[in-house]
Amino acid sequence: MNRLYLVLIIILACATNAYSQTTKRVISGLITSTDGSDPLEGVVVVVKGTNITSGSQQDGMYYIEVPANDSVLVFSRDEYQTREIRLSGSNEYNITLKPVHDTARAVGPFSANRAILSPLPAATTFFRKGSVI
Repeated sequence: MNRLYLVLIIILACATNAYSQTTKRVISGLITSTDGSDPLEGVVVVVKGTNITSGSQQDGMYYIEVPANDSVLVFSRDEYQTREIRLSGSNEYNITLKPVHDTARAVGPFSANRAILSPLPAATTFFRKGSVI
């Protein structure tokens, strides 16, 4: 009788392990910008409709464990358009994100840095010619 229980436990353990391996898979890839710049760090990667979240590393690589069923990955980062990718049989998806505003090609004194795109601060004081400070 003990042998029967032992055999059942072993079969159950193997079946559970095989089931867990088929229900999830790891997706990875490289995230870059369409403007040809360096890989993008800090891109949030989410499995749509779940709370499964990951992010891209300093080298632009991301890794995320997803359910084996039909999943959609959502890639988002400030200043870039959000992109959704429906997963198929592959485990590697290299992604390019498009900047929302192409500030690199803007012309004028306020195009170099988004931080200075705002008007002059409220504390700025203007003096007339000949006024005494």
